[in-house]
Amino acid sequence: MLKQGMLLACSVSLTCMAAPGESQTVYSGNGANAGLAATQFSAALGTSTLQGFEAFADGDLAPSWGYGVSGVATLSNGFGVTSSFRYGGSAVSGSKGYGAYPNGGIGGVPTFTFTRPLRAFGAYFVDFESQNQLVVSLMGGGTSVYNLPVGGNGGVAFFGVDFGSVSITGISFTMDPEDAFLIDDVRLADTVPEPGSWALLLAGFGATGACLRRRRRGPGELAD
Repeated sequence: MLKQGMLLACSVSLTCMAAPGESQTVYSGNGANAGLAATQFSAALGTSTLQGFEAFADGDLAPSWGYGVSGVATLSNGFGVTSSFRYGGSAVSGSKGYGAYPNGGIGGVPTFTFTRPLRAFGAYFVDFESQNQLVVSLMGGGTSVYNLPVGGNGGVAFFGVDFGSVSITGISFTMDPEDAFLIDDVRLADTVPEPGSWALLLAGFGATGACLRRRRRGPGELAD
């Protein structure tokens, strides 16, 4: 089942090949509504990691950063971190973003990889001038394809999706080869353990604590 977020500032066509019954929520906006879509996306997640690329040097082709409990994300296959995006528009916050231009002879189609299964992804896209698609790799195989909103020449768009209980291992793009764009303020949230997993985890902590208490008792000491 697919449910739309509270704000859909532009029409977003969604083709999802996730398992039947999985619930996913899309947050999408462009122009003046991009920031509101991003705010609603972050509020719905509660906890996420925000990456604005300010900590990386210009020209870094494959910046990596931590997210969630122990995940590491890597963005590669573009022309890298830049503070001087010359094709139109600029970074959404700070001065840096990650650029891509398939026809520019550098990098290619940008790709995200994740060491820990991802639950939600969102980002600003600057200077989308034609329809591009986000291709999401599902844990266990298969893909989902999402049409991204167009920001226009130098314009800004936000796209975010909460994948629900579907675990994501990678994200790439299908792009117009003439369309250069900038990615900024990436938001990531990792998966959370199922209730049964939490129970096993807590039971393991309890068993560990019991072992430690037994080790503290000297020879001949009686249990409480």
